[in-house]
Formats: sequence, structure tokens, C-alpha cells
Amino acid sequence: MGIGVFLGLLAAIGAYDLRNGNAGLWLAIGITDGQLTALAAGFGVAALLLILYGIRLHQRRDYRRERELEMLMQELEELEARETATKS
Repeated sequence: MGIGVFLGLLAAIGAYDLRNGNAGLWLAIGITDGQLTALAAGFGVAALLLILYGIRLHQRRDYRRERELEMLMQELEELEARETATKS
């Protein structure tokens, strides 16, 4: 997810420079307007995909924890039921 945020910031910087006409600054390192547009778009798409992937992993982890908790609660109920049955 952190890489997604970083790529998103790079895409935002590129888009900002394109919008304000500062794309000429990128020529100093050999990147033309068209290349900057492609890089900004590519970084933006990659950032979106990575962030969505991170969110999905987080949700899956939460579901797994809920299932584990449910199983533990069920096991506790069974143990309590056994304990009450042995006391009677």
C-alpha cells in the first residue's frame, strides 16, 4: 500500500507539471511531454491497483480473524457445556 501511495504522489506531480505547463523541466532529464503523460497515467493506474490490493488484503485479514474468533467462542461454549455436565 505504501508503494501505491508513493506512485500516486509521483503521478500527481507529473499531472501537476503537465497542467501548469512545467513539463519542459522534465526535458532536462530526457522526458518529453508525451512520455511524462504516459508515466503519470501509468503511475496513477499502478497506484490505484496497489492501494485497492492493499485494502482487499486488509479486509481478508479481518474476515479470517472473525472466523477464528467465532471458532474460539464455539470451543469455549462446548468446554463450558462439558464442565457443567460433569458437575451435575
